[in-house]
Amino acid sequence: GAKKPTLSRAMAPKTSFSMVRKKTPFEKHKEEEELKRKRDAEEAANLFAEFEADFASEKKPKAMSFVSAGLQSAGSRPGDEIDKSGRGKVYVPAMAPPGFFGAEEEPETKPASTSDHYARSGRSSGFSSTTGGRKPRAIDAVMEEMMDKQQRREEARREGRELAEDKRPNPHASELATSDKTTTNVFVGNLPLTVVEEDVLMEFAQFGPIGSVKIMWPRGDEVHTATSLNGFVSFMGRASAERMVAESDGKMFRGCVLKVGWGKAVPLPSKPIWPRESDDITGRPAVGVPGMMASTAQTRFGGYAEEVTVQYPSNSRVMYVIDRLAKYVVDNGKAFEEKVMEKERGNDEFGFLFDYKSPNHRYYKWRVFSLTNGDTLEDWRTEPFVMNDARWTPPNSKRRPVYTGKESEAAKEPAAPDSLKPDDREEFEGLLQALTLERSDIEEGMMFALEHAESAKEVANILTDALIVSDTPVTMKVARLFLMSDILHNCGAPVKNASAYRTEFQQKLPRIFESLEKTLMGVESRITREAFKKRVAAVLTAWGDWFLFGEEFLKGLELTFLRGQNQMNS
Repeated sequence: GAKKPTLSRAMAPKTSFSMVRKKTPFEKHKEEEELKRKRDAEEAANLFAEFEADFASEKKPKAMSFVSAGLQSAGSRPGDEIDKSGRGKVYVPAMAPPGFFGAEEEPETKPASTSDHYARSGRSSGFSSTTGGRKPRAIDAVMEEMMDKQQRREEARREGRELAEDKRPNPHASELATSDKTTTNVFVGNLPLTVVEEDVLMEFAQFGPIGSVKIMWPRGDEVHTATSLNGFVSFMGRASAERMVAESDGKMFRGCVLKVGWGKAVPLPSKPIWPRESDDITGRPAVGVPGMMASTAQTRFGGYAEEVTVQYPSNSRVMYVIDRLAKYVVDNGKAFEEKVMEKERGNDEFGFLFDYKSPNHRYYKWRVFSLTNGDTLEDWRTEPFVMNDARWTPPNSKRRPVYTGKESEAAKEPAAPDSLKPDDREEFEGLLQALTLERSDIEEGMMFALEHAESAKEVANILTDALIVSDTPVTMKVARLFLMSDILHNCGAPVKNASAYRTEFQQKLPRIFESLEKTLMGVESRITREAFKKRVAAVLTAWGDWFLFGEEFLKGLELTFLRGQNQMNS
């Protein structure tokens, strides 16, 4: 009746035919969920047990009593024994979250003074990366990093610089690619808010054919906060782009300093957007500027709206003004032309800008067109071309008149009396003796000169003699130079014989600047000498801007004025 002993399953011999069934992913997931549920239930039970233990304590609270001023042990319950060893010291919390320490391990709560706590932390703040010998916490590391960054930011602000991590990123940085040696796309930053694509086109057209122009207009909130614009100019050739990058970075454009660099290469069109090409009778591309764009001819020899034969201005002075203005417009764009038209409205010398049907305006229009295509003021192509549906024939370059600085119109004026009345002469000499740098004094002298323009030669002689007096104070000599400059500026006024002042003073300016050179060498004070040089240079620059004299003539005056100082420096 005794049972036959049997082997347990663990001790039973295994056969080679036993099969172990693998658990499916669903079963594994179910087991993990079950284990997690059990752990959560155990933790909740433990916490509830601790909670009950706290409230089920048989200790009865002692009667409340008044205590002396001071800090009680933080964290103690009413009725507990108070440790008086740390009274009078500042309690610094360990800043550990609840449950960080084990149930049996309690954080060290030894009272310490604030200075001791900061000394242990090694910083000037209350955030420590470590608490005693415990493991560092993530919150401490974050706070320490934030405080370090704030300290570096304050130091950078005091030094007037900006941290690299605080710099505002370029919203178009992904389009920049300086490593591409074949790109013809140029990034242009810090453009004025008032510009449009045509302004950018005209500003950089001087460097070569342009394939595309793009301005990155602000969107959303940037419309109200943007202080400048960014854009891209894509050239048809690499050489043109390189010239723009080399010459335009840091250039002043309408009050803004441009930031120019290379951009990511973009596809180029088959033909440039500027200059525009058209087929003319010579097969040569006809190029223009906005307002005079070339267009395709209807037929080879006919179908033009107009036949235009360009002629030289009859006045050599007007021709010189047109040539210089055309060159400045090509170099500085349409905005410069508009500025001249605004300033010189009413000036007869610039009347060609407003009379679109006059021969002088056609000459000016052709000059801008010719210089834009790469011609020079001395040499240009004479083949006919098509522009604005008209067939234009340039003038013969071999018959170009030579500008001598003398006006034919002035020569046609009737001879004017050379002498002033004794009273007028005495009055003008008195003005020169009492002349100062005050605007009212210079204006009074200029008005006298215009009112007595019929005696321009004598007025110019009196002012020249006053300028070359060797013992004249520097301030008075500068005032007389300013007076002469004001007279020259107004010699184009609609006053009879006023234009004669330019011819009279041009003959005397070399002698005047020789006297100014001697005055400069006689000035001992370096500050006075530099101020004197600066004012004379400003006068020469103004004369060039007003197109009063040729560049070579003005350059000669400048060299004469600085001749002595240059010899001393060498």
